[in-house]
Amino acid sequence: VALDPAQQVRADHAFLLDVAGLDQRPDGVGDLLGGLLAELEAFESELVEEVPAGAVAFLAFNDLGAALERYLGALGPEAAVVPFDLTEVTGFLSGEIALYVRPGPTITLVAEVDDEAAALATVEALLGLAGGQAPIVYDAFDGLVAVSNSQAELDALRGDGPRLDQDDRFEEALDTAGMPDETSGFGYVDVQAALPL
Repeated sequence: VALDPAQQVRADHAFLLDVAGLDQRPDGVGDLLGGLLAELEAFESELVEEVPAGAVAFLAFNDLGAALERYLGALGPEAAVVPFDLTEVTGFLSGEIALYVRPGPTITLVAEVDDEAAALATVEALLGLAGGQAPIVYDAFDGLVAVSNSQAELDALRGDGPRLDQDDRFEEALDTAGMPDETSGFGYVDVQAALPL
C-alpha cells in the first residue's frame, strides 16, 4: 500500500504508519489491503512489552479481525471466495497482533488471544491451507499465541529476558519519529542491523 507522505514518518531506524483514510475501493490487491487497513482503530501497543529485545523489524496492528469482518462484509457475495472460516480467523485476530524479525533471521507472529485452544486450532487450520512446506513451530501461553520458524524464538518469548520496549535502539527510533501513544498501526526497522540479514 502506498502511503501519502503525510501518513508516514521516518527516522534513522524506524517508520511509523498511520493508515487512516486509505482508499477502500476493492478493485485490486493493493486497494483490498488499503480498504482493510482503513478499518483499523487507533491503539497503544502492549506487545512491545512481550516481544524480546533485539528485533530488527516489528510491525503491529490491533483487532485485524473486526477490520477484516467489516471489510469482507462490505464486499458481500465476493467474500464467499475466502478459503477459511471467517469467524475462527476474526476471533484469532481480535487482539493486538505483531510480526517481528530477529537475527538468524527468525520470523515470528504473536497475537493476543482470549481463547488459547481455539486460537491454536485456527493456526493449525491455516497452516494446513498453506501446505506445511516450511518448518513451523507454534505455541500458546499467557494469553498469547505465537508462530515462528524457530523454537528458540518461542522460548525467548516465554523467557524473562529484556523486552523490545527496553531496547535502546527501538526507543531512540520511536522518539526520533515522534510516535504518539496511539496509532492505527506502526512498524519499526533497524536498517543497520537488518541489511546484513
